[in-house]
Amino acid sequence: MVEVKVTFFWRYPALPAALAVAALAVLPRTAVAQPVQSLQAIADAASRTAAARATQAGFDDLQVTVQPLDQRLRLPACGVPLATAVTGNSPRLGSMSVKVRCPEPSPWSLYVQATVLATLEVPVLVRSVGRGERIVRSDLELVQREIGTRPGTLILDPARIVGLEARRDLPAGSTLQQGLLAAPLLVERGQTVTLVAGSAGLEVRMQGRALDSGAAGDRLRVTNLSSGRSVEGVVAEDGTVRIP
Repeated sequence: MVEVKVTFFWRYPALPAALAVAALAVLPRTAVAQPVQSLQAIADAASRTAAARATQAGFDDLQVTVQPLDQRLRLPACGVPLATAVTGNSPRLGSMSVKVRCPEPSPWSLYVQATVLATLEVPVLVRSVGRGERIVRSDLELVQREIGTRPGTLILDPARIVGLEARRDLPAGSTLQQGLLAAPLLVERGQTVTLVAGSAGLEVRMQGRALDSGAAGDRLRVTNLSSGRSVEGVVAEDGTVRIP
């Protein structure tokens, strides 16, 4: 069986010109869809900016997470590369707010929340260390840790830890910061010490009594037992006090 399609043509009387124009005015118009900005492109721009700041600060093994944007967001597509900026006092690691901006043709801007983590090799204690106990190299091991804030006072070089004493009890697995450790005291208050004055070519040594306690490099007050005068000196590695 063959299906036959029949088309009927209807002839209408001609419309007056004015009426024809009015009829065209009420005909539905097909809306032209305006291009929409890719939300993924916005997130990528924020991610690159956050990572670049951390890289400039010396971090290279990074993980950047961008807070998902509202999928209902409809922004005009940007005709030029997106511009980004982060306030100068924002952290290089951790949470930060990245401003993403479209300069043209239809300007817009919004803030994207990003979090940057850096994986660093850091020394940690392999055993518990008591307050006042001196740390040796075998007490430390290097492990990979994710850091979400700028290391700041975190000590990354094991050589800077060896020989220091714990200011308080520290459990195994602890990372070590400057505030947790102190150089061992070489001079105790009231201790008799050797005062050294002069240069390497001509040195004068005399006895003194420490009025303060101090570690190597600390400045402290001492009394010259010969003259009875109080002077200030610097504790040397050998426990003597050098008078400038």
